Amino acid sequence: VETIGLGHVSQGSKSLLATTFAAYIIFGSTMYFIYGEFKWFTAARHKFLTLPRVDNYSVYIGHIPEKYRGDTALLSYFRTIFNSENVVEATVALDISNLERKVAYRERVVRNLENALLLRGLKGIEPTHISKTGEHIVSIPFYNEELENLNNEISEITSKIESSKEEERRKGIAEEDQAITTSLKEAHEQGGSNRFINGSDAAKDRNLSPSKKVIDKTAEDIKKYLSNVKDIGSKSVQIATELIRGSEDGKVRDGGFVTFNSLTAKNQCAQMIHHETPFIFQVMDAPLPKDIFWQNVGLPHQTQQIGFLIAQMLSAGLCIFWTIPVAFVSSFSEVNSLKKMIPGLKDTVANHPWIDPLLAQLNPLLLIVLKMILPLILSRICEREGHISRTKLIASVLTKLVLFLIIQIFFIAGISGSIYEKLPDIIQDSRKIVDLLATSVPGQVKSFAQYVIVSTFLSSGLELLRVVRVCHGWVRSKVGPNLSEKQRKSTFMGIKPLTEPDELDIPVVFAESILFLMILLVYSCIAPIMSYIMLMVFVVKLVTHMNQ
Repeated sequence: VETIGLGHVSQGSKSLLATTFAAYIIFGSTMYFIYGEFKWFTAARHKFLTLPRVDNYSVYIGHIPEKYRGDTALLSYFRTIFNSENVVEATVALDISNLERKVAYRERVVRNLENALLLRGLKGIEPTHISKTGEHIVSIPFYNEELENLNNEISEITSKIESSKEEERRKGIAEEDQAITTSLKEAHEQGGSNRFINGSDAAKDRNLSPSKKVIDKTAEDIKKYLSNVKDIGSKSVQIATELIRGSEDGKVRDGGFVTFNSLTAKNQCAQMIHHETPFIFQVMDAPLPKDIFWQNVGLPHQTQQIGFLIAQMLSAGLCIFWTIPVAFVSSFSEVNSLKKMIPGLKDTVANHPWIDPLLAQLNPLLLIVLKMILPLILSRICEREGHISRTKLIASVLTKLVLFLIIQIFFIAGISGSIYEKLPDIIQDSRKIVDLLATSVPGQVKSFAQYVIVSTFLSSGLELLRVVRVCHGWVRSKVGPNLSEKQRKSTFMGIKPLTEPDELDIPVVFAESILFLMILLVYSCIAPIMSYIMLMVFVVKLVTHMNQ
């Protein structure tokens, strides 16, 4: 592989023109195909955004002003801007951490109770367990009583939250009726409108928006009316806060969701500036309910910005730190280098020749191990960026993972291996670093070829043979509750049964594909054999993903 690359072309040879022309042809055709993909993507994206999905008709409102932090207040605000028929619902997120803990604990109690009933029914024994005080307790009566208490507590908490929201809605409607009546009477007294004589009758018509009811008013009347609506929001929020004050659950968060029945109204809302203060009333597309990352919903702006800054600093620090192990692993790219680094290895290889090809695969295997650890760390870091959507969280992980792979594996691994080989010459004359890299970087085609082949065949082999899933399934069959079919199909301590499929790890799959594409674009001109190797690699990956 090394002898048919650009590194072995003599200086001034006309063969260098072939590499230049090949680069223009490959890069030009790639840009042309990408341009064609833009047309396809734009049409497909527009079609997707018009589908009757709840996320296409909803927006997320972040950093809501305090006087609008209520369902009625938020709904009244948007119905003053848009036709009330287009605004379907407005909901402010609530903090229900205590309720969530109780629900999670109830699920554990239900699992323990089911397991205890199965033990008594199948094995004829009365199950017991040790309490926190060290006493032996009969499990079934204890779990029955615990479950009943939890059901009552959860029902009580949810009833309080629902009643407080209903009281807020009722008070808000009453205030809205009074505001509309007052505005209409003022308009009639000033002669601004003869259409509405009885303000109370107009207030009863809830299907018409306030903007329609006061269409004949003067600009001053409209301004007074909007001022009344703001008062409604402040009073509604005050009522809701008083009702739930002192409770651990039901406190309003700094965010909410608004749903429309018109794509036009939804997109107008997303493009408007709703407040004169920056970062207040921020509007963005809402995710699907199942994709909402509730942990970050309603985060204060300061907390969100600090978390984002910390995440960026952690990412940069990790990238710098990750350079050390990658550079060290890259020094294993040549067996001869290992023999010089490790005393006694030369004699060991001479006595056991089978070790030589094994050491040749050590570099790509260690790089793959480092690559597998990265997504776990980056996903934890990206959670601090304040994303409310899991899809955006995945996109952030993908972006960082692509940058890490390109920087660490493509640049650091390639350059560090080249510099390590020529380090004595560089120390003697630092001006030769450009010429040395120009001749040694093309020689790294062997290392990248080893990496893509080992990575592809190892991951594809494990995926098609389901080695990891079979191991997890076997461990799960031996560990955890397995008395019933339901228990055997459940996850225990993160160990999934064989019947539960894994989701496609999008960041890992796409980041690796982008890295392979970059290797192809660069080294296909330097070493044409890399084109055939990458063709084989992409065919194997295609077959794997079509049959996984």
